[in-house]
Amino acid sequence: MLYNWRMGKITSVKPCAKSDRLNIFVDGEFSFAVSYEVAFKCGIRENVVVSDEDIAVIKDEDECKRAFEAGINYAVKKTITKKQLFDYLIRKGFESTAAEKAVKKAAEYGYADDKKYAFAFVATYGEQRGKRRLENELKAAGVSDDIIAEALQTANESALKNAADKYLRTHAKIDKNKFYNYLLYRGFDYDEIKNVVGAMTDED
Repeated sequence: MLYNWRMGKITSVKPCAKSDRLNIFVDGEFSFAVSYEVAFKCGIRENVVVSDEDIAVIKDEDECKRAFEAGINYAVKKTITKKQLFDYLIRKGFESTAAEKAVKKAAEYGYADDKKYAFAFVATYGEQRGKRRLENELKAAGVSDDIIAEALQTANESALKNAADKYLRTHAKIDKNKFYNYLLYRGFDYDEIKNVVGAMTDED
């Protein structure tokens, strides 16, 4: 397939007034803005002839850089998965291609780590939530089944009793249906709940 790319000459490169970027003018008209790093990397300077294809490549390079920087600024604040980082970048308005490249690079640097997230999540919430709920929430975060299975092996086996004890401490009068629902909502299995609730309430 042949393309009729328009050619033009960079006539001016000016610093942006309120950001660390450069405004690029082609044939006397504003064309696009890029970071200093991308401008240097792509050889942008006055009197250089560029095509529409060149400009598209430069703008894509710049968006990938901005997506990576935005992703890192977000990821340093908390442990996240690759899916969570991708979704964040999409919400910020980045194209999916730039978001994917940014996530891949961030993961290589350890800023988006599914396994680290899964183990941290289980360590934080495993005391009061059942394995079923933990599994569902980890899947929603984009964690693979293999990693979930590995992380769930570290879950506290006494989590159900801990959750039940907490409910009993905070409710003077026990409604068994509400007690069941409280524990089911937290992802515990019905049969396990029945045994624990039965023992705690002298249920036959």
